[in-house]
Amino acid sequence: MTVESVASDKTVQPLSVHRLNVPKICRYFCLDEENRAGGDLPNLIRRVVHLYNQTKQEHPYTFIAQHDGLPHFQLLIYTQAIQSQTRLASWVAKLNDAVDLTTQRVSYIFFFYRSVHQNEIYTLTSGQAWRAIQKFTDYHFPAQITRRLFSPEVLSSQNRPLVGGVLTYAEVLKQGTRVSDAAAVDRLFTRIKFGIRPDASLFSFSCFQTAKGEPLQRGMTAEIGLGMVRFSRVLSPQDFPTLLNHFSNIVRGEPTYCFSKTKDEPKEVEEDSEEFDFLDYLHPVDYTLGCQLSKALTHVLYSSVTQGEPFPPLDFCHKRRNDYFQGTNHTIHYKNEGREFSNSFLAAQAVEKLKQFDDLKDAVDEKSFSAELAHVIVKFEFLGKEEEAPFLDCMEGEFRLESGDVYWRLHTIWYEVKADYLGIIHQEFGKMVHRTLIEKKIPLF
Repeated sequence: MTVESVASDKTVQPLSVHRLNVPKICRYFCLDEENRAGGDLPNLIRRVVHLYNQTKQEHPYTFIAQHDGLPHFQLLIYTQAIQSQTRLASWVAKLNDAVDLTTQRVSYIFFFYRSVHQNEIYTLTSGQAWRAIQKFTDYHFPAQITRRLFSPEVLSSQNRPLVGGVLTYAEVLKQGTRVSDAAAVDRLFTRIKFGIRPDASLFSFSCFQTAKGEPLQRGMTAEIGLGMVRFSRVLSPQDFPTLLNHFSNIVRGEPTYCFSKTKDEPKEVEEDSEEFDFLDYLHPVDYTLGCQLSKALTHVLYSSVTQGEPFPPLDFCHKRRNDYFQGTNHTIHYKNEGREFSNSFLAAQAVEKLKQFDDLKDAVDEKSFSAELAHVIVKFEFLGKEEEAPFLDCMEGEFRLESGDVYWRLHTIWYEVKADYLGIIHQEFGKMVHRTLIEKKIPLF
C-alpha cells in the first residue's frame, strides 16, 4: 500500500492557515465563553471534531498527538486516513492478488490554541481537512492579514460571478494587476494570489530569510481564500507558532513593524492598505443572522413543496462544481428512496423532485418538514467514486427577503452587502450610462 501524505519529517506544506471563531463555537454548543466549559479550549476542539465526525463516520478524524512545549501556543493534532483504489488499480489487482495497489490519503489538522490575550484557536489544514472546521472559520481573518502584509497587485485569481450562468472565472496574469472597483462589483473572490510587500514584517522572521539572514523577497507569494491563508514558502512545523503569534497581533490591531536591513534605523509601523477594501464588499453575516436566513430558506422550501408556492431563482450545485457537471447518475435520496435528476444548475428543478417524496410533500408543519429535509442527500458519481452532500448545502444564489434586504448564499455561507458596495454599484452604473448612452448620444426611450 502506498501512502499519500502532505507532511514529511522536513516540511508540512502545503498547509492552509485558518482562524476559528471561538465565540461562535461557544454559541453553537450553548456555552458561556467566560465560564470553565467555554474557556476549556481542548474541550471546544474536541467538540468541533466530534461534530464533523458525526457526518463522516466512515472516515473520522482521530486524535494523534499533543505538544505543550511550543512557544506561544499549545498544539493538538488530528488526522484522517482514507484508503481507496482506482478502477485501473482494481483491474490490475485482479490479475495478481499479491500486489496491493491500495492508496491511503492522510489529511491533517493542527490545532494551535491559547488563552493569553483572549481565547484563540488557529488551525493548519492539509487536503480537504478544511471541511472539518469550515463551520467555525473566521472569514474576516484572510483580509486582515492581507491588508497588513501583502502587495495589492493580483497575480492570479478565481472568482464567482454573482449573476449570470458562469460558475467560476480563473485568471493567471502576466504581471501583477490591481483590482478596480468595477472589476470587483459583481463577484466574490474565492482565491487570490498576492506578492508579499518587500518591507513586510514577515521578513523579520528566520523562516522568511536565507541562512545568511537575508530576506527571501524574490518570488514570495501568498494565496488567500474563503477563510484561509497559504504561503508559497515551504515552512517547517516549528515556524508556525511564531507566525501565528504575529498574525494574532495583527488581528487584535496591535502595531507591527516594517522589515529593515539596517538595524539602527527607527522602526516604521506597518499600515493596513485600503486597496484591499474590495475583499469586504461582500462579507459573511454574523452567526445569529445566518441561522435566521437558513430558517427563511427552509420556509421557502416548505411553502414550495407542500403548498405549491413558486420557488425563487436560486442555483443548485454541489461544492465540487466541475465534478458535479461532469459526473453521472445524479440522484436525490430521501431515506430509502431515490429520484434521478439531471445535473441542472436550477434549484427549482431539484425542488420539483422533493415533491415526489410523500413524507416531505405531506409534512404536517414546517418543523417536521425541516427535520425530514435533513435526511435528503444529493448523490452523483465521478470517475468511479460516489460523491454526496446534504440537499440544502447545494442551494446558492441571491436571496431576497420580503423586507427588501438582499443576501447571497455561496459555498453554504450567507453573505451580506457592505454599504460601500452599494455606492460603488450606483457609481459604476452611472459611468456605464454616461459612457454608452450619453457620450454616444443614443436616444433614450
